[in-house]
Amino acid sequence: MAKVLILVDHASGKVAKTAGELATFAKRAGDCVGLILAPEGQSQALSEQLANTVIGQVIAVESNDFAKHGQACLLDAITQVVEKVKPDAILIPSTSAGKEIAGRLAIRLNSGVITDAIDFASDLSATQSVFGGSFTVSSKVSASASAVLRGTVSVNPGGEQGGGTKVGLFPVPFLGTA
Repeated sequence: MAKVLILVDHASGKVAKTAGELATFAKRAGDCVGLILAPEGQSQALSEQLANTVIGQVIAVESNDFAKHGQACLLDAITQVVEKVKPDAILIPSTSAGKEIAGRLAIRLNSGVITDAIDFASDLSATQSVFGGSFTVSSKVSASASAVLRGTVSVNPGGEQGGGTKVGLFPVPFLGTA
């Protein structure tokens, strides 16, 4: 069974809808691990909002450096978590920040990025809509953990409900190597 890491997007203390959607995609391939990157003291409240999702484990990285150093610090934290957890795939919301993180992360991991995925299969392949929706293609990154950006097609978060989500605080130093 594959291990899929999802980046949990949040703003103003609220977890974004994309977290449930990415979790539903991830669960198709195996175990879903959520990654929360938050200012100090906020990860517990954010992780509690994931209790009724299919996310089996939540890794929380708290640092006030995220606001101070931006994408560089976020990328350092994600890279360190990926090196420890060793997921088979990483699902990232297709936001402007997500696109930047995915591209830089793929370079660091010597991997690839699949953008605007509208579906994700158990074999870790992603479906993309191309040429204005005229065709769909299936893509798969063959090197290490791939970063897949979920596109604009929405999926209803569903499946088994978590409730027993394990939360772990993961300490990482800011390396400043973006």
